[in-house]
Amino acid sequence: MRKGHMAFPLLVLLAAAWAQYKNDPALVSIAGAFGAKCVISVSAARMGGQTYFRASRINAAIGSLFGVKPESGRCYAPGTVFPAPTKNTYEGHALVRTVRTEANPWLEGIGFGTPGHTSTIGEMFTECKPEDWGFCGGCSDCTCAGNCTIKMPPGPGRYRLVVVTKHLGEIEKTEIVGEVTISESCQNVSPDTEVELIPPAGYDNWLPQADEDEHTRGNYIDVEVVAHKKGDPNAPPPKKVLRYKIELQGTSKEKGVDLNWPPNSPEPADFDMKIDEDNPLVRVVDDKGQAAKADQPDLTDFSVTVNSYDWGGYTKLRVTAELEDNSPVVAHVRGHSDQNSLAIPKDDNSNHIADGWERLFKIKNTDASADDDDKPKSDGPDGDSIKLYDEYRGFHIQGQHEFLSPEIKDLFVWDQDKLGVGVYRVTGVNVHVIKENERTTGGASKNDKIVTPNGSHGDVCALWLKKGPLENGVIGETVGANDVPCNIESTTIDEAAAKAIFGAEWQAYVQSSIAHELSHATNVKHHGPNELDYAIGDARCREPDGTVTRYTCTRRAPDKNGKPSGPVQPADDCFEVAVKGGKYSGNDQCWMRYDKTNFYEDPTGACEWQHNGRTVYGSLYGQDPPGMHICESQEGTGVNDPNKHPNKAGNATYGKCKQQLRLK
Repeated sequence: MRKGHMAFPLLVLLAAAWAQYKNDPALVSIAGAFGAKCVISVSAARMGGQTYFRASRINAAIGSLFGVKPESGRCYAPGTVFPAPTKNTYEGHALVRTVRTEANPWLEGIGFGTPGHTSTIGEMFTECKPEDWGFCGGCSDCTCAGNCTIKMPPGPGRYRLVVVTKHLGEIEKTEIVGEVTISESCQNVSPDTEVELIPPAGYDNWLPQADEDEHTRGNYIDVEVVAHKKGDPNAPPPKKVLRYKIELQGTSKEKGVDLNWPPNSPEPADFDMKIDEDNPLVRVVDDKGQAAKADQPDLTDFSVTVNSYDWGGYTKLRVTAELEDNSPVVAHVRGHSDQNSLAIPKDDNSNHIADGWERLFKIKNTDASADDDDKPKSDGPDGDSIKLYDEYRGFHIQGQHEFLSPEIKDLFVWDQDKLGVGVYRVTGVNVHVIKENERTTGGASKNDKIVTPNGSHGDVCALWLKKGPLENGVIGETVGANDVPCNIESTTIDEAAAKAIFGAEWQAYVQSSIAHELSHATNVKHHGPNELDYAIGDARCREPDGTVTRYTCTRRAPDKNGKPSGPVQPADDCFEVAVKGGKYSGNDQCWMRYDKTNFYEDPTGACEWQHNGRTVYGSLYGQDPPGMHICESQEGTGVNDPNKHPNKAGNATYGKCKQQLRLK
């Protein structure tokens, strides 16, 4: 605090104010003009038995307000800090003057400023005792000098500089005293100094990795920071660098480490990329690992290590050097003066997917939400319900992380009882058998077995495959059949029934049946409508030796509880007949074709039965080998070849099973 430092004209005003106050002690106010840059109003008031004088209005040019000021037309980086010595006359022990920046409201409409943004960039508080004021302690004024730190706003734009005067906690006056421009690049601050970010060898192909949890580093990348004379990497910077501000910007915060691991990851998620703390030249200054400083003397070459904690993590590294004159220089990527931050991993199209992974698969549509898998080809939509970014980020499968192919459709199967997926992989679909703890229960679909608990691009469902008893000799059953995976509740295989029906060959039929049911769970129908094939009662067949074998259809009548315990009586649905275009038709090697029944229609056959009031001739069907392939046409082959007479069921009504495959 200093006394007796105010200019003489103010003393004259204060004396005049005192003279008026003696005549009217309530309040006096006298204004005086001192050139174009400074207008001062002086008022006097009596508070608590004491008389106070204050300069209640100070509307000065910025140069009068600050000893060091934001210069007109000069570029400042967001958050730039520099000292601003201040000297002003304040009233009493209750006056606070705040200097702040505000977005220019009249410029918002044309894209400048930050709408609604108010940032206090400096605050000055000075307490003056009554005896220090004119006519109270013998001095003509109370001039209080203090040091104020001016901090630029946190983002680019054009801002106005405002002085706010508070008296006893109440705002008395808000005055605009100037403007300042905040720039993103600020390369014009020190044109002779250049700071570069140098990515390591292999940067173009570097991919983020993770460990088993969100807190253990998977891998890392080292980025070199070099300061030198502009255009000459071998020459030192013309101005000494005081410190470096290191930031990670736009860092991802995905749950878990990939789409399904850990399955119950906490929220909110942590940052997926962090500045490494184990670096003697770099000091991390926040608890999230997103900001750091390097302030060793004469530091012109050092490295920043960025750690990865997620298989799909991404961030941008930005470094700002503060020179000895307090001017900032924002580092750019070597060879790319227009890039003021380094994308980690390399991501020229800004879709958060590493360019190296995109090159690996020669991806054409790089939209992160794309779902364009087109293999195997089908008549339905391309894709498998897994977005491009999720296929890149990957999944835990049998305890190991795997990327998925953006070209080949992927299917997840929770094989509860280790049945295997049979011969379904013949379809060309990538089948991923997962463990129970690699899926969760939830989602909004009929199938609540979800493999994307850590994702944000919709549910991806796993088929639930299990063993279980089925009725009436059925070997396989899919609840919700002929639909996409998220509408399938379960698939059950009855191994005991297969053993009873097929004997020593049961395993081959189970393999075919699993593929058959998984195809139902990916939208594939039988070769023909089920209702074409029909049931009959009694039948008889002539044997080659002239004898007749009768096939009699009877069953016991049900009792009052529905159990078959009554007397034996004739029935009309004991045997099944295969017809042309039914579920036994088409390619006889396709697993979607039924391969065993009782009879098939054949005008030259030795068997006959009654159906819809007429006599029908046919032959015994027998047992065909299990299908081990998936067909791509309706054409009947083998026992169904329409060029053979007789043939069992001819061409398929549907067929083309591979073209029916759909995963979404």
